[in-house]
Order: sequence, then structure tokens, then C-alpha cells
Amino acid sequence: MIPIVALGCYRDVALKTNAFFAETPYRVVAVADLSNPEERYQYTAHNLGVILHALDPPPQVIIIGAAISSNMADEAKEVFEKYVQARKIDDTTVIDGVSRSQSAPQMR
Repeated sequence: MIPIVALGCYRDVALKTNAFFAETPYRVVAVADLSNPEERYQYTAHNLGVILHALDPPPQVIIIGAAISSNMADEAKEVFEKYVQARKIDDTTVIDGVSRSQSAPQMR
């Protein structure tokens, strides 16, 4: 199994991405979201770092949802890069849900 951490507005939507990986070794094993009422499960750069460093086997992929702001996406990528360097992990991937040269879709 190749672990994935997802960052999205809604946990249930982020978990649905597992369907895209059904016939692959990839699995979403953790989600940081923006809507969870419990602060410890909400996205912060610190919480993402804790999630990444706590999981075993170590995550090799991060998915950043389309509704995540450019600033937050950049912050998450920086946290992921520091984690990759600290853990000396090869073959990592960042899947960014939207081209950050455009503005992210507005939530309604």
C-alpha cells in the first residue's frame, strides 16, 4: 500500500477520492479538512506535519483539493516538502486539485 494524505474542505469528499485508486496500491489514509468541528482534525500546517510524521508506512502522496486557497496549498506543499526531506522519502507526489494560476472555486 502507498499511503496518501488528503487536504480538502470536507472530509467525506476527500475520502471519496479512494474510489479513483480502487485498482491501485494507493489509499487515502488520513484527511485534514477545513469543516471538522473538532480543532484537532482541522487543517493547520502543524496538524498536517503531525499527521505526516505519525503515519507508518510514511505517506508518499498528498492530494490538495480544488477548493483550497492558493496560500493554504503553498503552505501544505512546503510542509510536505520539509517532511519528505526530514524522512528522506523517495518517489513522492503532490496532486494539486486546481491550477493555482487561477483562483480557486468559491464554496457555496
